[in-house]
Amino acid sequence: MALYVYKARDIMGKMTEGQLEAEALNQAVAKLQQSGLFVIDIKQTNKQKKETNLRLDFFSRDKIKLKDLALFCRQLSFMLEAGVSLVTGLQIIVDNQAPPGIKRLAQGLVRELRAGHSFGEACAEFSNKLPPLLIDMVAAAEVGGFLDSALERLANYFDKEVHTKEKVKTAMIYPIVVMVIAVLAISVVFTFVVPVFGGILKDMNVPIPVGTEVILTLSLIFRKYWYLLFIGIVLLLITFIIYSKTSQGKKQVDDLLFKIPILKDLAQKVIVARFCRTLANLLHSGVPILKALEVVERTIGNAALKKETDKAQKNVKDGKSLTDSFKEGKVFPPMVIQMMAVGEQSGNLDELLVKVSDYYDNEVSEAADRLPKLIEPVMLVILGVVVGTIVMGVLMPMFSVMSSLGG
Repeated sequence: MALYVYKARDIMGKMTEGQLEAEALNQAVAKLQQSGLFVIDIKQTNKQKKETNLRLDFFSRDKIKLKDLALFCRQLSFMLEAGVSLVTGLQIIVDNQAPPGIKRLAQGLVRELRAGHSFGEACAEFSNKLPPLLIDMVAAAEVGGFLDSALERLANYFDKEVHTKEKVKTAMIYPIVVMVIAVLAISVVFTFVVPVFGGILKDMNVPIPVGTEVILTLSLIFRKYWYLLFIGIVLLLITFIIYSKTSQGKKQVDDLLFKIPILKDLAQKVIVARFCRTLANLLHSGVPILKALEVVERTIGNAALKKETDKAQKNVKDGKSLTDSFKEGKVFPPMVIQMMAVGEQSGNLDELLVKVSDYYDNEVSEAADRLPKLIEPVMLVILGVVVGTIVMGVLMPMFSVMSSLGG
């Protein structure tokens, strides 16, 4: 028996909260409905299990790639649609040449199903490997009897997620390569060029300006202690990566993405596309709106969106519409808010959210293609200014001597 906490309204519309035990989520919902309650939100409470899963997820070497998960969902959907039983379909995946992570997942799901658990409960047992979107969609679709179509939608969702991530990664590779080349160029100048001009200036016995002294000193430090500088940079990168995974660090990184002019547009479009696509899939599968917003928050994991989603959940509980909940925020453009309003009024919110996500997927692709072209001139200007400052710093004294000799 599992313990569930719920929020529901009675016939008079009064909000009530409580706990109950049931074998599965659908049984818990059925019990509440039989009691004359309209379920607003319900979830299993098991903090110890959740914390264990989070730890396993962080250290797991058996994490499943989204690309493999998309193939798994598509294969299983195809077999269910063809009339193959769920256990048989999973066993076929185990017997075929599936990736190791998928094979172990399918084996575990078969064990859970044969032990008498539902597919939704079986997936919940692997929450350290499976995204919350899949777990909640499967649970809702299993109750509704459309598991095959839900798995097909999940496969399409994961395929689009993979495509978006690859586009963003590809867009970021070029600026990183340019930055590395810039650092190497500056290192070469400090190591080989500056010392040569420094020696010439000393042989000429001319007065050296303060700026040139600073450059020569930095060059000397770089040549003598380059390994310490390298270790320092590596430690800073490791510290940044670790800190960015903390709640406070992630919040600051997310806030920073929305403040950098070149990256702000791309970051906003990625978040809007993922939000609309995730929420549309959940609503289409029959997941309650409050539960859907909670899953969206955990799936996307953006600090700015989390703040607005938390506020939206509170507003929806108080009877406000989803449109009004997001209208005052800064994450969603006016067009998205307007489409939400139309969808809520017409009753086909999930369909309109799909159209919005498709539109912003195209926007992400175009923004990712433009990003290298925008960053390239900025990086080249910065590199030119730095190298030019160094070179002019060591050449200016020589120019002064030559001009005095010429006079």
